[in-house]
Amino acid sequence: MISKPFWKQVEQRIINFLKYLPGKLRSIEEKMNFMLDDSKKKAEGILYAAADAIVTYDCETFGIDVFNASAERMFGYQSKE
Repeated sequence: MISKPFWKQVEQRIINFLKYLPGKLRSIEEKMNFMLDDSKKKAEGILYAAADAIVTYDCETFGIDVFNASAERMFGYQSKE
């Protein structure tokens, strides 16, 4: 049979872990958000610096997502339109 002090140690370790977990998850979330923002900036830079016209649309709303500068020149519309 396992002694009560053993279970007290297990319980204390679980409590300590649960206290530690929210801070760690917040740190991971912040890191992931930074990486996502960085990836979005890189993708936007590539899309808007491309010499080719790039137009993408959302299949669910059928709205245009990206209409880069080359597409503006090629089609004669502004991306805001």
